[in-house]
Amino acid sequence: MPSLPIDSNDAETGAGGSVWTGYTVVQAKYKERLVGGAEDRDWLLGEIQKEVNKWTRKERPRRPKPDNFLVISNVRLSAVQDAGGIDVVSAKMEEHAATMRLAGWAVWHSAHISRLLDAHPGVRQTYLGLVVTGDILTTLLGNLVQFQPDAAEALTGFVAKELRACSSVRLTQAGTGPDKEWLSDIGIDLPALDRLNPTDARGAAVHHFIARDVILYGDRPRDSRGGDFTTVLIGGPGQGKSTIGQLICQAYRVAILEGRASELTIEHQQILVATRSHLAEIGIPLPRMHRWPIYVRLNEYSERILGGEDYSLRRFIAEEINKRGAPYSLTQSNVFGWLRVWPWFLVLDGLDEVPDAYTRSALLEKISEFAADAAQQKADISILATTRRQGYEDDLRTLQPREYELVELSNEQALAYGRQLVDSRHRADPAFAEDVYQRLVAASEERMTAKLLGSPLQVSIMASLLEESVRPPRTRHALFSAFYETVFKREAGKVGWVGRNVLEHKADIDALHDAAGMLLHIEAEKAGQADVHLARADLQAIATEYLISQTYTAEEAASAAENLIGLARDRIILLVESSVDKWGFEVRSFQEFMASRYLTQGPEEEILARLRLLAKSSHWRNVWLFAAAEVYGSRRHLRERILSIVMETDVQTMAEHLAKPGAVLAADMLMDYFAADTPGLQSQY
Repeated sequence: MPSLPIDSNDAETGAGGSVWTGYTVVQAKYKERLVGGAEDRDWLLGEIQKEVNKWTRKERPRRPKPDNFLVISNVRLSAVQDAGGIDVVSAKMEEHAATMRLAGWAVWHSAHISRLLDAHPGVRQTYLGLVVTGDILTTLLGNLVQFQPDAAEALTGFVAKELRACSSVRLTQAGTGPDKEWLSDIGIDLPALDRLNPTDARGAAVHHFIARDVILYGDRPRDSRGGDFTTVLIGGPGQGKSTIGQLICQAYRVAILEGRASELTIEHQQILVATRSHLAEIGIPLPRMHRWPIYVRLNEYSERILGGEDYSLRRFIAEEINKRGAPYSLTQSNVFGWLRVWPWFLVLDGLDEVPDAYTRSALLEKISEFAADAAQQKADISILATTRRQGYEDDLRTLQPREYELVELSNEQALAYGRQLVDSRHRADPAFAEDVYQRLVAASEERMTAKLLGSPLQVSIMASLLEESVRPPRTRHALFSAFYETVFKREAGKVGWVGRNVLEHKADIDALHDAAGMLLHIEAEKAGQADVHLARADLQAIATEYLISQTYTAEEAASAAENLIGLARDRIILLVESSVDKWGFEVRSFQEFMASRYLTQGPEEEILARLRLLAKSSHWRNVWLFAAAEVYGSRRHLRERILSIVMETDVQTMAEHLAKPGAVLAADMLMDYFAADTPGLQSQY
């Protein structure tokens, strides 16, 4: 084994020549709190003595003894002759070498390690995210000739701004809870299966916790020129795919910023401390590799590439940073250079939210181009991509990703999450929080309702409902329906104009939400409409048309429509304006639920015809499941007709007979606990 040449001028301690052979032991001795001087030196001497004692003790000595012994430490040793740390440690190591009959030994202290990193830029660059943090980061990057200091400041400052901006999530509350939840209160890790190796040697399922797994995966350098730097996370609606990506990003932000907390505002410091504490509580480690985190919503990015313009992912990232008010306007070139300079963690969220084939193809091409850019820069990058099961067809196979599929929360995990939710929502009333939690426990012990606690969204909705009622609904469709009704109950029960107005216009508000959900879902399927939204004018047209159908005059309808949109926006809070004149449902499952309500209006034969038409579509699958559940529950005489639609789906063409889309649909229905209260019918699915 070759060793570093011994040079006293470099403050290097060692013996044995420049080349070692034989059995060599290398040990790292890290002192967490350095104070300097004799105290640090004596600590290092003590640590070395402990190791030597293990080899030289009479009873059960460590075997085998090494021929060479290298100690690497973050302790700094001084070069003062005779009395300095280098000479003292060298003298002691000479004694140990004689006792153990070492052929070679060396001690690399912090100053020497720094010189090694200076002399070997390839090593320094590969492990930069491990050895640099805090305020050193901006200073270091500012001194790199290939990078602009202002760009470095903008990129590192972006991390602090994102820490605050992404500290909360909207779970679409009802009941008495807030509209937003703090990630540092309710964030959880999620269980998943490795799709390639889901079981152990005995056939038992092996659950991986995604946040922990992805962070540990990123603690090692990930060479973008290889095929081991991407993770695809697959999950159903409401399982927390987007939130887990944001939680991991928060972990990276905390790891980067905790060394420079004194430079942050009080608010940022509070978020940092709360997030760090919560991550520790739920068993998510802070990353050792301080990757720069960037979260990309693919539906927003895909909207930029619709016109055929060469709109690279690098450009989109630069513009997202500039939107946060960076002091320096970043360019694609800055982002390109940043790939070379610093390790990344990139989240590509919502591949399933780009359903159009043309747009999806263009998006995948841009992702491939970005991967090529990263490889050209020899980038160290870890990518997490999220998608629903429906419509995912191994789209990122060129990146050779690991693929994980989320599984349902266990009863214990669901209750732990429920405890976090109710405690967060009702800090001022712990007695009520405990009451709601006990209702959750009771729901988890009932066969039917226990099945409705399998995802974070379902637990959140259930907790909201149990704030108002002792007993929860028993199907997924009923769960969403009850949640929607709970929102109305909360608002209609308010004293004064608000409650009266909501109550009087319930049917109108229903119609607006149903039509908006249907229109949004149709637009999502069309070419060129990836990040679907409605303009206020669209909502105005929907409301006006409906009101005219209810015998309003055109003038009356136009005026009443404004009031209707205001009620939906300010009181019901499911239909929101996410940015300027872009309206939609923040939680996609509610868009699908509203679309299903629209589908199940009108004559029964028309409803069945719609279900028959949409039964094979993966894009409409969740809408179809909601709609079928509504028909099954409210029109008992049509239950056999629903079963017939499923059975017919497999026998219309030879291709369908082979692919068996009806069997897939039936499996989805069973996973949705369809017809659980009629086991005879359920067995036919």
